[in-house]
Amino acid sequence: MGSSASRDRFLESLNSLATTAVSPEDSDFWDELWKLPTTSTEVFSTFTPALIRTIRSDQFNNLETLFTQATAQMCQIVETPYNIYFDQALNCVRVLTRITPFLIEIDPKHSKVHQILSKQIDEMCFSVPIQNKNPNASIDTEDEDDPQPLALLVVHAAMHMLFLPQFTTDYYDEETYDDETLDDETLETLETDVTVDDTVNSEAPEGLKKKGSHNSPPKNGGKVPFSSKKKPSSPSVKFSDATILAPNPPSLIWSPSVIPSSALLKDGGKKKSSGLETAYTPNRLEVLLLLLTLSSEPLFHPKTESKYLPILTSQNCPNAPLMFYSLLNTVLGYTPSSSSIPYGSAFGNKSEILTSSLHLLNALLSYGEPCAILNKGIDKQVKVSSKDRGNIYSTLLLHMSNDADMKFCCEGFTKLLNNAHLSLNTYMPLSIERLECFEEILTLFWFFLRNDNFKKYILEEHDVNKIVVPLCYLMLEENSNLDMVRICTLILLKLTGEREFSVGLNRPFNTHLPTSLPLFQGSHCDLLVLTMCTKAQKSDDPSFVVILANISSYIMSLSLVASSKIMSLLKFFAERVFWKGSLEKVGWLIEAANNIVQYQWSGNSAFVYACIRGKAVFERMNLSAQDIAEGWLKTERKLIAAGKKHLLIVQPGEGYMEIFKQTIQLNTVERLLSELAPKIDKFASSTSGVVDEQDLLDYIKTQTLVGILPVPHAIVIRKYEGGSGEWLRCYLWGVVFLKVKWPVWDGGQIRLFKVNTGD
Repeated sequence: MGSSASRDRFLESLNSLATTAVSPEDSDFWDELWKLPTTSTEVFSTFTPALIRTIRSDQFNNLETLFTQATAQMCQIVETPYNIYFDQALNCVRVLTRITPFLIEIDPKHSKVHQILSKQIDEMCFSVPIQNKNPNASIDTEDEDDPQPLALLVVHAAMHMLFLPQFTTDYYDEETYDDETLDDETLETLETDVTVDDTVNSEAPEGLKKKGSHNSPPKNGGKVPFSSKKKPSSPSVKFSDATILAPNPPSLIWSPSVIPSSALLKDGGKKKSSGLETAYTPNRLEVLLLLLTLSSEPLFHPKTESKYLPILTSQNCPNAPLMFYSLLNTVLGYTPSSSSIPYGSAFGNKSEILTSSLHLLNALLSYGEPCAILNKGIDKQVKVSSKDRGNIYSTLLLHMSNDADMKFCCEGFTKLLNNAHLSLNTYMPLSIERLECFEEILTLFWFFLRNDNFKKYILEEHDVNKIVVPLCYLMLEENSNLDMVRICTLILLKLTGEREFSVGLNRPFNTHLPTSLPLFQGSHCDLLVLTMCTKAQKSDDPSFVVILANISSYIMSLSLVASSKIMSLLKFFAERVFWKGSLEKVGWLIEAANNIVQYQWSGNSAFVYACIRGKAVFERMNLSAQDIAEGWLKTERKLIAAGKKHLLIVQPGEGYMEIFKQTIQLNTVERLLSELAPKIDKFASSTSGVVDEQDLLDYIKTQTLVGILPVPHAIVIRKYEGGSGEWLRCYLWGVVFLKVKWPVWDGGQIRLFKVNTGD
C-alpha cells in the first residue's frame, strides 16, 4: 500500500464488513474500498481467513456484495480499459482471489453460496458508473437484454483481463481472420462454414451488454487503449454454429508466435507479438492466480461438479485459444537463466511466470474430456459445435499437428527437463538456474502424449533419448519423491509401447549424470535398464519390470554392467517367488531374457555371459509341484518370523502349478545354457582356469545358436492405454497447493488429499 494510513483504512473497511451490514447502495464505502492502494502481500495478510469466515457466517450479504461488486468492477474495466482504472482492477482481482476459496470450501449445495454464483447481474450492479466507454468494447450475448450469472461473468472478465491493452498486453491492431489475411491452406484447416459480420469483435466479457456508449477518452487524460492503425472496415469471421480454434488476434499471444503455426499469418508468423514484457508480468500473475483459484473446486469437492471449470473450459470461453497458446509458449519457450551467461539469474528470474502458467495449464487440461468431434477421428475438422461441452484446451492440444509446432514443443520439453542435471553439471556451482517445477513439466508432457502427432514426432523425428536421460535422472535423484517417480514411470510405460522408442534407445550414451549409477560404457538401453533395475528392487510397482520386458526385444548390445544388474534383479525376485507380485515379475524378467537371446543374440555376448554365470537362478525356477509346495512352506515360515505374513501369496492350490509353468517359460534360455555352458567350462579349463573376462566374451561371439534355439516366439509389447485416473488430479493439485506463492487455500478444509496442518 501507499502508506500505513491506507493500510489501516483498508483493514478498518474489512472489519466493518464483519460487524455491520453495508448496503450495496453505499457508494462512498465501496468506492473507497476499491480505490485504496493495495499489494497482494497486504491483501493476503490483512484479509485473514478468520476475518473472511466471520463475514461469511455473520454478514453473508456483505460477502455477496463484495463478490458482486468486484466482478462488476472487473467488467467495467474490461469495457473501459483505461490505465487510470488498472489499480482498481488489481484490487478486485486480489479480493476475489482471497475470498473465492472460502466460498468454494463449503458445501456447494449451500443455498447462500449457490445464490451468489447463480446471481444474475446487469448494469445496475456497477458501484461507479463510467460514462466514457469504448464502443468497440461492448459485450455481446445471445440475448443482450438477459443478465448473466456471476460465476460466468467473473470467469469471462478474468479471461479478457489477460489480454487487456496496457494492462497485460501491448497496444495492438484488431486484425481478424478473413479470406484476405489467411492463405488457402489455413482456410482449409479452419474450415469455410462462416458468416461475415461487419462489427469488429469485442474484447469485453460475454454476457454483459451496456447500452449507450461514447467514444471520447476520459477527461482525466487516460489513454484510449486501441491502436489508431486498426481497420474498422475489416470484417470479423464468426462461425454460425461453431467456434474457431485459432487465436484471434494472434498478435496478442504473450510469447513469440511459434505456436500456432506460422501458416496462420501471411507474413510467416513474423507479426509483432506482445512477448514476455517485464512490465506486464506482475499483472498477468495476479490474473492467472485468480483463474487458478476459480479452478480449484476439486480440492474441496472432488466428486461434485464444478461451478467454474465448465465455464472456463467451454468452447464459448472468451480468449481461450489466446490463453492456451500464450501459456504454452510461455512454458515451452522459457530458457533457464544463466544457460548462456554464468549467474545470469542474478539479473532477473522469470521462473514465477513459468510456474504459474504450468499450474493453470495443467489444471485446465486435467478437467473433463476433449470435444467429441476429435474423438470421431475427423482430423481436419476444427469446428466445435456449441452443443459440445468438451474441454476446449484439450481439444486445442489434440489438434496440434504442424511439424514446426511439434519441433518447438519437443525442443521446449528437452530444454526444460534437461535442466535437472545440466544445472548441476557445471564447473561453477549454481551458475545455471535450476528450475523448481519439474513435476509440473512432467505432468504437461504426460498430457502432450495424448496427441498422437506429438508422440509420433518425438519418436520418429526427434531424439527421444533427450527425454529419456532427464526422466532417468529425476527417478534416481536422492530427493525425488514417489509421485515424481510415478509420473516418470507412466511416461516411460507409454513410450515403451512403441517400437520406434525401443529402437532409438540403441544410440550411444555419452552424458555424465550426477547419480550413484555404476559406471558403464554403452547405449541408452544400458541407462534405462540400470535405472529400472534400481527402482524395481526398492518398489512393489511392477511397471519397472514391464518396461524392461517391453524394450528387451530391441536391445542390440547390452553392457556387462547392465546385464549383471538384470540377473541380480531376477535372483532377487526368484528368492521371493512366493511373495505377492514376485511370480509375475519373475515371469517378465525371464521373458526379457528370452527376447534378448532369441532376437538379439549376436550383439549381446555380455548378456549371454551373465546368463551363464547365473545359471543356478534359472535352474531353481524349474520346479515341480512338490518343490512349489515345499518352497511355499519355507517362505511362509520366514515371513511369519519377520512379521510379514501379509506379503505371502495365497496357498498354492491345484491350479497354481499350471499358472507357475505358464508364467515361467524357460525353454529358450535352457537351450542356450545347455549349448554354451559346457563350451564355456571347457574353454576356461583349457586355460588352466585363468581366463580374462574379455576373452570369454570374445569366445562367445565366435559361437552360433542357429538350429539350437526354438522357433521364435511372438514379441509381446504391453501398451499403456489407461488414464492416470484420480491419482493424477491429486498429484497435480498437491503440487499446486505446496508451490503456489500465496497461502490461497486452507489446508484443513481440503478433501482431495490429506494435509498435515501441524495441529
